Amino acid sequence: MRSIYRRGLLALALCTAMIVPAAALANEEKDLMDLASFSDVLVHALDVSEAVYRSDLGKVQAEAAFDETQALLRPQLQLSGEHNRQSAALIPFSGLQGWQSDDTVWNTEASLTLVQQLGANPQLRGGLDQAQLGIDLSDLQHQQTVIETMLTVQESYNSWIESYQAVQVADLALELAEAELEIQRDKLARGAATELDLLQQQNEVFQSEMQWQRAQSGFNMASARLLQLLDMYPADDGELRAWGAMHSQGLPDSVEPWEADLDAAWQLSQQQRPEARMLALQVKQAQIQYDVAKGERNWTVTASGTYMWDQTALIASVDSDRTLTGTIAQSWEKEADGLLPDMDIMPAQGRIRPLEDEADERPPDDGLVDVISGLLGSDDDTNPWQVSLGANYRFGDGGAGRAEERRLAAAVAAAESEKRSAMDMLFLDVYAAFEEMDHAYRSWNLAQSHRREAEETSARLQESVERGIASQRDLHQASVLVAQAEQEVIRSILAYRANQAQFGAVMGLDMESMRRGMAAGQWPSLTADGR
Repeated sequence: MRSIYRRGLLALALCTAMIVPAAALANEEKDLMDLASFSDVLVHALDVSEAVYRSDLGKVQAEAAFDETQALLRPQLQLSGEHNRQSAALIPFSGLQGWQSDDTVWNTEASLTLVQQLGANPQLRGGLDQAQLGIDLSDLQHQQTVIETMLTVQESYNSWIESYQAVQVADLALELAEAELEIQRDKLARGAATELDLLQQQNEVFQSEMQWQRAQSGFNMASARLLQLLDMYPADDGELRAWGAMHSQGLPDSVEPWEADLDAAWQLSQQQRPEARMLALQVKQAQIQYDVAKGERNWTVTASGTYMWDQTALIASVDSDRTLTGTIAQSWEKEADGLLPDMDIMPAQGRIRPLEDEADERPPDDGLVDVISGLLGSDDDTNPWQVSLGANYRFGDGGAGRAEERRLAAAVAAAESEKRSAMDMLFLDVYAAFEEMDHAYRSWNLAQSHRREAEETSARLQESVERGIASQRDLHQASVLVAQAEQEVIRSILAYRANQAQFGAVMGLDMESMRRGMAAGQWPSLTADGR
C-alpha cells in the first residue's frame, strides 16, 4: 500500500533545500469505522492523494524558482585562488634574469569578487514576472487538482452509497420472495395452489437471486474504487456492510436549496474560476514576453577602474544593465637572491621568482640591465590608476528585433482573443451546471412525493391484508416498492449534492468553500443583490 502523506509538512523542504522523503511523512493508518461521515472520507482522501501531493511539490518548485530569480538582486560573492609551480626553463626571459634551467618557480594568486545588481533591468524584471507567474499557475493547478480530487471522491462515495442501498433492496426482495415461496408450498400441500403457482414463485426467487448477485457485485466494485481512493486495504463484506449502514443512517433526509442567481454566479465565475484565471495569466505571460523584447537595448555602456599597488589590485566596473562588479586580487611569489630587481615578466599577475636560491650569483652585465629596465619599466614609474569607459551599439540585425516585437504583439492579441472565445464557453458551463442543479432539486421533490405515495399504499394494503381483502404476496410486493422508493430518495439527495458541488466548481469557489459545501451543505449565497 502506498505511503500516506501530510501535505502541510512540505514546508520543511524550503528549510532543507530538498524534498523530505515521502515515507517520512506517513500518517497513521485508519480503520474504516474511523471514517464515520463523508467529511471524514473527504479529508482522508485528500491527505493520501498522490495527485494532491504532486501539486504541492509543484508549488514548492515554483516558489523556489522565484527565490532563485530574486536572489540575483542580492550580493553575489566569489572567492577564488590559484597556485602555480613550474620550471624556470618554461618562462620567457628566464635566462636574462639569471635563472638556471633547473630552478623551480611559483606564484600564488587569490581574489574576492562582489557582484551587486543595483536594480532590475528589463530582462531581470521579465524573469521575476515569469517566476511570479509560475507561482500563480502552480496555485491554480493545485486548486484544480484538489477540487477535481474532491469531486472524484464524492462521485465514488455516492456510487458506493447507492450500491449499498441496492444491496439492501435486493436483500429485502430475496427475503420476501423466499417467504412467499414457503407460503406457496404450504398452499400446494393444502391444495390451495397449483404446481404452476409454485413454479412461478420459484422463478421469482431465481430472479431475485440474480438481482441480488448483480447488486452485490456492484457493491463490491464500488467499495473497491472508494477504498482505492482512501488508500486502504480491501475489507470483508461484513465490515463493508457495517460501514455502509453507518453512513446511510447519517445521510440527511432532505436537502436545502442553494440560493443562487445565474447572473451572480456568472460574475463570480469570471473572477474566480481557475480556467478563467489561467486564461488571464496566459495573456499576462504573452505581455511579459513582449515587454522584455521591447525593453531590450541595442547599446551597452561600461565604466571600469583599476588601482594597483605592490602586488594587490582593486578592480571595479558598472554597466548600463545596473550591474556593479568589484574584485580585490592579491598575488605572492618567492623572492630569491641574485636576481634582477623589479623584473615583472607578468605585471598584472605579480613578479615570478624561483623557489630555491639557486640563481646565478654572477652579476649580470650593467648594460644589459639598463636595456631590459628600459623595455619593461620600473615600479617607480607605474601609475596605479587605470580608468576606462566603453560602449557598444548593435545594429544591422536585418530587422530581426522589430520582427520579434511584431510577433510577440500578435501573440498578445491572440491570447486576448482566445480568452474572449473561451469565456463564452465558460458561460455555457455555468448555465448547464445551474440547470442541472435545478433539475436535480425538482427530481428530489418528485422522489419525496413518490415515497409518500408508496408508504401510504403499503399502509392501506396492510389494513386490507388484516381484513382478508388483499394477499400477503401483495403486501410483500408493496414493501419492495417502498424500499425502492426510499432508495430513489437517497439517490436524488446524493445527485443534488453532487450537482451543487459541480456548480460550485464551475463557478470557481475556493477549496475551503467547496469543502464546507460538500461536507456540510454550507454553500455561499449568490443572489442578484449580492446578499
